[in-house]
Amino acid sequence: IVMTVIIYFEDFIMPKTIKNLDDYRQFIKQNTPQVTSTELDQLKAALSKEIAKGDAQVERDGERVVVRMLVQGSFYSGSAVLSPDYFPLLIKIGNTIAKGGGRITIEGHTDSIPVSGNDRYRSNWDLSGARAASVADFLIERGGVPRERMVVRGMADIKPLAPNDTREGRAKNRRIEVLIDAYGP
Repeated sequence: IVMTVIIYFEDFIMPKTIKNLDDYRQFIKQNTPQVTSTELDQLKAALSKEIAKGDAQVERDGERVVVRMLVQGSFYSGSAVLSPDYFPLLIKIGNTIAKGGGRITIEGHTDSIPVSGNDRYRSNWDLSGARAASVADFLIERGGVPRERMVVRGMADIKPLAPNDTREGRAKNRRIEVLIDAYGP
C-alpha cells in the first residue's frame, strides 16, 4: 500500500508519499511538534512558590503544557475584573510563556452554580469567557505575550475537575487554564 499524506502549512500544501507503516510512523514522529521539557521546567521553576501553596499546577498533557490556576481570590466575586493580588502570578506566567512559541489558549471555567443577580453576565458562559479574556489581555499588555499567539475560550461548567456538589469541588472547578501548544502562530 502506498499512501500520500498532504501536509497543510499556512500558505502552501506539501504532498508526501509514504510506502509502508514504518515510513508513516517515522514521518509522524518527525512532523509532530513537541512541547519541550525546557518549557515545562521553566514554568515549574517560575511558579514553584504558587505550586507549593496549591495556587497553581503545571503539567504536561500530550503535546501541550497546562498551567491551571484556581480562581479563588483572582477575580472579584461575579466579575471578570482581576484582583491586583493575582498580578504577580500572571506576570510570572506571561514573562515565561512570552519567550517560547506556539499557540496559547486561555480557558475560563466555572462551577455549575448559575450566575444570578448580575446584569453584566447572563450565564456562566459569559462569565468564564470574560475572565479568560481578562487574563489574555493582561498577559498581552503586562506579560509581553504576542496577541497573535492567543486564543480565548469560555468553558462555563462543561469540564469540571471535581463534582459540583460540594464547596471544595466547586472551588476546584472555578479556574483559569493556560494551554501552551507546540504548534500554531
